[in-house]
Amino acid sequence: MSVRDRSILWQVIIMLVGLLFSALAGWLIYQAEEKNVYSALKIDTDRRAASFSRDLVANTEPLYAIATLFERGEVPSIKRFNTQAKKAISRHPDIQAIEWIPKVERSKREMYEQQHRTVFPRYKFTEHDVNKGMVSASVRDVHFPVYYVYPYQGNQQALGYDLASDPTRLQSLLSSQATGETTASASINLVQDQGQQKGFLVLVPIYNNEPNELIDYQSQLLGFVSGVYRVSDIFYNSALQENPLGIEMKVFDDTNANSKASPATLLVHHKSRLAEKVKGGMAYRKELPTVFGRQWSITSSPTQSYVREHHTLLPYVISSVGILLTLFVTHYVGAIHRKSKMIQRLVDERTKELSIANEKLEQVSRTDSLTELANRRYMDAFFVKEWSRAARHQTNLSVIMLDIDHFKAYNDFYGHQAGDECLKVVAQALAGIVGRPGDLVARYGGEEFSIIVAQTENVERIAENARLAVERLKLPHLASSTGEFISISVGVCSVIPSSHFVPNLLIKAADDALYQAKEKGRNRVEFGSLEFTEL
Repeated sequence: MSVRDRSILWQVIIMLVGLLFSALAGWLIYQAEEKNVYSALKIDTDRRAASFSRDLVANTEPLYAIATLFERGEVPSIKRFNTQAKKAISRHPDIQAIEWIPKVERSKREMYEQQHRTVFPRYKFTEHDVNKGMVSASVRDVHFPVYYVYPYQGNQQALGYDLASDPTRLQSLLSSQATGETTASASINLVQDQGQQKGFLVLVPIYNNEPNELIDYQSQLLGFVSGVYRVSDIFYNSALQENPLGIEMKVFDDTNANSKASPATLLVHHKSRLAEKVKGGMAYRKELPTVFGRQWSITSSPTQSYVREHHTLLPYVISSVGILLTLFVTHYVGAIHRKSKMIQRLVDERTKELSIANEKLEQVSRTDSLTELANRRYMDAFFVKEWSRAARHQTNLSVIMLDIDHFKAYNDFYGHQAGDECLKVVAQALAGIVGRPGDLVARYGGEEFSIIVAQTENVERIAENARLAVERLKLPHLASSTGEFISISVGVCSVIPSSHFVPNLLIKAADDALYQAKEKGRNRVEFGSLEFTEL
């Protein structure tokens, strides 16, 4: 082989090796940047998911405040219901409507329809026909009609709609009735919505008395307080920034998704406002915390613009210049490695921030927004845990129920804003009464509070201290027939848990003692007792 041929051969070999190394370097860099894109996509999706979950929980909290209107089995007037619902929706505009859905037996249907026609002359129980038109509801053993709805404007079609006529809604009603738990429905098309947006209901069961057996859940059921929501409204309003990210997101209901025959239900399909196609082969799925029995998730995919924003032209430049840049590959791979470590550090920092945000979300979900005390839902869970602990160790458990005397008169006389301030001050005073880990002060509902005290022999002193703490506030109450200042009535009951007692009856016994305190003149402490019950 001639020198010229050998030179050409070496040139070809060097060129091929250079091109190979350049192509390999470009591919490696591109893959590293692809990981960076995925990490950024994960961070943005996790933040959006946390914000969406937080808004979901916050928008369902007002239903428990509405549910307190039905305590002791009394159905409030439509005026009082609308007043409370208006306050709730003013704070949470993502709520489409708040409804009262009574349980109506077939024999009482005509009576319910006639009574409500004094307010709505054309009121009747309705359902959808095959063409989705509204017609008079068929005769059923039990009806669940929408009896109150706020706001009425925009929700006229829902008034009178019999939820028992729709299998999806009926399944949620029966599930909530059977368990006594707040339940979220599967995806539905709202009666009042002519579009194709997906909605869902949150159902809070209301009972005549606190049920303790399965049969009681059915016989004692009065109906449901229902919140009506559009998933898209909550999702879009939970956005953390106004500028588009360039991410396409889909919200799914995965509750019953267990096979190809039963896939997840698409609730929201958010297309990026940049109106670009998504990048194929890259997607991230984030499961949301379970909401009232429903398991939702968010799947996100980046658009080409999002990918470009997190990509550089460097891989293409390296591939283009060829053999001259092969000398710098090793150095640049090291730089990419350092950049990846920086991205990982950023991911760790964001993960820590998300953990803190989730802790705050957990705190919000168990705290009453007005008084900053524990809310009713958290109190119920805390009581079950302390009952089990006391039963294991055979120590006593005490429940103290407290109620502000003549609070409705206070609201009427001073106004609801002053009433809210009164609740805050009283809550702050009660919060200072106990402080051990096994004790809890909670807002039970409305103007009623509760204190759970474990392993103490001086519950009488604690109850009296609570009454005195409120009395010392010297909050004027000119509308009270008990005294010139705000006062509270207190009911107390203690027990050492055993198989002879039903847990919820301890709360009922304390509540009965509270009732006795009111009957005997208010601003006093009364003690209740718990009778043996065969389980």
